[in-house]
Amino acid sequence: MKIKQTMIMGCLGANMTLLFAGGAQAAASYCSVAGSPNPDGLSFSDMTFNGNNADDCYGVVAGNDNTGINGLNLTWGTDWTFLTKDDAPGEVANGSGSFEGFSFALAADAGTSGSWTLTATDENGAAPPNLPAYFDFVGVLKASDRYGLWYFEDAKVEVNNTGTFSIHFVNKGGNFPDLSHLSLYIRTGDDPGNELPEPGSLALLSLGLLGLGALRRNRK
Repeated sequence: MKIKQTMIMGCLGANMTLLFAGGAQAAASYCSVAGSPNPDGLSFSDMTFNGNNADDCYGVVAGNDNTGINGLNLTWGTDWTFLTKDDAPGEVANGSGSFEGFSFALAADAGTSGSWTLTATDENGAAPPNLPAYFDFVGVLKASDRYGLWYFEDAKVEVNNTGTFSIHFVNKGGNFPDLSHLSLYIRTGDDPGNELPEPGSLALLSLGLLGLGALRRNRK
């Protein structure tokens, strides 16, 4: 009985400490966890790229992403390269960076939601790679003292690219904060149209061809 009372009092004490510290914050989690909505209200559609929702999202994380995101040990990998950041939303594009022979310019709207653009320029002439190209991206929306991350796998990048964002996590006052900055992290992606078939698919194809050959022989 004393053990149960001690556990209950300990839990109450921990909860009260969080409340007095300015409100309990849920642990960061993935949007892709089945049957478990993100506790901070994040969703795949909170950030889009060229009309496509994110493949996954994660958050919300306290602090700033200026030390990089590889230390988060994301299931999306830890080989991300910082590309660029727009830290003055609503102004002329001020985020620039380069990766694998391409230069990029980033601009985002101000406020709790809006649009963002990514312009790509091929700097290596006719030599490959050329646009369109495929990259994996992680987009970071930093607002107040926290940030969320959105993952885009094998995103097709053209010269002019557009996206949207919407901040659905709240600050300590319970309000949706304005965007502080939008960061992009990048790595090499794959062209989905050039992916090799799975071994199982190859086996089925072989069986189908064998069956077709046997059918033709029988007809003769």
